[in-house]
Amino acid sequence: LFGGGTDVSSYSDKFGGLVVNLAINLKQHVTYYNGQDLFSLDQNKFPYDVSPEFVYKIFEEFKINGQHHSKIETSFDGVIGAGLGSSGAIGIATVGALNKALNLKLSKHDIAEKAFEIENKVHYTGRQDQYASLHGGMNIMEFGNKVNIKPFNKEIAQTIQESLILLFLGKREQDIQKGLKELSYDQILALHEIKKLAEQSIAVIEQGDIEKLGNLLTQVWEYKKLSNKVSTLLIDQFYEKGLKNGAYGGKLLGSGGSGYMLFIIDPSKKEQFAHQMGEGTDFEISWGGLSTRIL
Repeated sequence: LFGGGTDVSSYSDKFGGLVVNLAINLKQHVTYYNGQDLFSLDQNKFPYDVSPEFVYKIFEEFKINGQHHSKIETSFDGVIGAGLGSSGAIGIATVGALNKALNLKLSKHDIAEKAFEIENKVHYTGRQDQYASLHGGMNIMEFGNKVNIKPFNKEIAQTIQESLILLFLGKREQDIQKGLKELSYDQILALHEIKKLAEQSIAVIEQGDIEKLGNLLTQVWEYKKLSNKVSTLLIDQFYEKGLKNGAYGGKLLGSGGSGYMLFIIDPSKKEQFAHQMGEGTDFEISWGGLSTRIL
């Protein structure tokens, strides 16, 4: 929701990051098979459009034999590579599965940091997706010398969620996040403003003021466009159309370029909004976070 970009190391290590994040129930699912003879499983299984490089990197880091003694199957409820944090989620799911299966006794913090550390070697990323996937719910996340997670209560989070609409614009075609790896002076200024708006949003969320929250999201979106090359003419036109059709505000999710756009609107106007803008992606808050079990 707020603070995206301030969680990347190039910013948070120097200035401290602040994110307000809502975890949703479009989940990554990972099944890890570990046994003496797995010839009956002919190969690892991933969604058709996914590079397994990141998951294999996790296996490598944990010194897992990826031949006949270990197999993995993965799936995702949403669209991968579209700003929903699917890579952060699969990192958490995979490290969590290995932790459970191999009895590694990693703490929650260790799971999140290990998943972040490995993903950061594959492509530049922030920390919020890992911690959202790990904890679930709606949280204030502070990133600096240490990570602090402060949850909102369920009633407040539910009020916000009922006012949100998620619309899919298409998959992004490039890794835009790497544009934050080395920050210019102007990018730092934009991220400072994004962090200030995240700070302001906390009281507004607690008050349940949807209209004011929409105004803050609109401001965030303008600064997000200054912080990196996240938008296109088509995205800008779609966004303006959303505002004209009654949305209080919104923003593109993830690193940008395309993906999912989030609008906030009076719940009573959702049906009319959908008629003009298209049906949104159905979602609810994910309260449980990471869940692992032996099958």
